[in-house]
Amino acid sequence: MGVCRNGVVGWELQANRVGDRPGGVTGDAGELAEALGNIVLNAIQATAAGGAVFIHTYDRPDGSQLWAVEDTGCGMSNAAMARLGSPGFALRSGGSGLGLASARAIIGRHGGVTEVDSKPGSGTLVSVWLPSEPPREDVRARGCATANNDNGGCDE
Repeated sequence: MGVCRNGVVGWELQANRVGDRPGGVTGDAGELAEALGNIVLNAIQATAAGGAVFIHTYDRPDGSQLWAVEDTGCGMSNAAMARLGSPGFALRSGGSGLGLASARAIIGRHGGVTEVDSKPGSGTLVSVWLPSEPPREDVRARGCATANNDNGGCDE
């Protein structure tokens, strides 16, 4: 586990990898780092001094991974959750609303799914599930998340 403390604003960042399997997901490392960075930055920006952001990665038996980013920030209302990830919608002053929208797009291109769970006063949990390999180019072009056969059929 790695711990970073920012003495200026007083938040704590903890990262923990759960599982002993080597490897991970296959994809564009730069894009995946950008997606995770956007999610973590949002969590940091939503967390007040003295709060914490936790990052966990879990290796799943099928080779996929679950990334969980949890903060102790102020959480979000149902109304805010409904608009979350829409370009232009931001919860903080000066925000563009593009961070989560971009992260969701990148994760989707890699065949993954992003879910957000939040309640006012309880912080936020962003969960990202990524398959061990992204969908083939021809499958992504048709808008499918994954292929279920050698002909490129879509899982629905």
